[in-house]
Amino acid sequence: MYGVYTYCFQGQYTLALSYQGVSKYAWQTVGNVLALLTGIIAATLYGNIGLKVLYINVIEGIFKGVRFVFVPSPFAVEIDELTVYLLFFSSLLSCLDEVTLFGSLLWSSTGD
Repeated sequence: MYGVYTYCFQGQYTLALSYQGVSKYAWQTVGNVLALLTGIIAATLYGNIGLKVLYINVIEGIFKGVRFVFVPSPFAVEIDELTVYLLFFSSLLSCLDEVTLFGSLLWSSTGD
């Protein structure tokens, strides 16, 4: 839709990459870097899925290899959940301490 909308107004002068139309070279470079990073991330994720599918279909299916799927015990899942909750709430509490400290510094700087 974006391409059709842009082509409607600018015709043959549209760019496939809209960030190439900015005037400053630095912003074009920022757009290129972001596009490169997102492309690398996407390629990594697609490659990961592709290797898993290849392993399951070829190694497990044809050559009767070791199963790739791991089923954790319920105890391990509870430990993981507890760890995530503890990390989340400890980071939340540390942020609240900083907000309280900032508020007390701000209050003391008013001179009242």
